[in-house]
Amino acid sequence: MKLTLEQHSNVETEIIIRYSVMDQRLQRVVEEIRMGEFTLPCKAGIAVFAVPADTAYYMESVDGKTFVYTENNEYESALSLASIEIRLEAAGFVRISKSCILNLHYLKCVTPLWNARLEASMKNGERLIITRHYVDALKEKLGI
Repeated sequence: MKLTLEQHSNVETEIIIRYSVMDQRLQRVVEEIRMGEFTLPCKAGIAVFAVPADTAYYMESVDGKTFVYTENNEYESALSLASIEIRLEAAGFVRISKSCILNLHYLKCVTPLWNARLEASMKNGERLIITRHYVDALKEKLGI
């Protein structure tokens, strides 16, 4: 693999990737780039934030509201979980239940539970349940 970086003043950043075959390693690079350009419009109290998607550990829908969880903060987003999933599915995010989307970059480990479910342990200590309906999608994203 050849990497060329050029610095130019007063030029918009442009990334061009030339490849003969899109392998898993290259796909991860593309996912990282895509995730870095997407922000989630959120609010905490009365303050409004543009939360970078790459800082979100997971998103959850509770009582018709969507919440975004980062390492130390919780935000509410006006976006639906389905619309977030569509925007981030190619960027290392995967749905793990009807009401939760997980950022694989912050996944520490997965352990089996009873009834064909899994438990996801996150790098910040949070534990999330992966329902059996979404186990295959998670395994595919992880490449196992």
